[in-house]
Amino acid sequence: MQFVNDLNYLTLKGITMDRGYGEKGHGYGHLYSRYFSELNFKNVLKILEIGVSDCDSQIFWKLYFPYANYYGIDVRDFSHKEEDRIHIFRGNQAKREDLQKFINLYGSDFDIIIDDGGHLVSQQQISLGHLFPHLKAGGLYICEDLLTSNDSFSFPNLK
Repeated sequence: MQFVNDLNYLTLKGITMDRGYGEKGHGYGHLYSRYFSELNFKNVLKILEIGVSDCDSQIFWKLYFPYANYYGIDVRDFSHKEEDRIHIFRGNQAKREDLQKFINLYGSDFDIIIDDGGHLVSQQQISLGHLFPHLKAGGLYICEDLLTSNDSFSFPNLK
């Protein structure tokens, strides 16, 4: 499989994460580029993402980190998306027992953990508390969308 270790190039080719990346998506690509470019992509072997969404980012990370296995946790059933180096687990990030079942099945030592799941503070706290010990020393734990991590938050009407 061909791989490209350049987030901007992948985006220009229409391979996106999070349904858009940049102008159409959250715009985290420039931040990811900064932190991920410092990693030796050959040494990144395990990536966990909470919140599988439409499975866009799995393909994106598979190309960006060509030696890594991608693991996803989502409350929806994505078993039909299982393929080489992509493993999806159906579970709820707010349930410690689901997170433990995931760890029992797939192990520890994640290089990167990205929480793009339920976006509630309680969910993020449970995931962080349970999964952080399973991150490699020097690994990255990323919690997306902290701006929306409140039940009472609503986006302003931007026009």
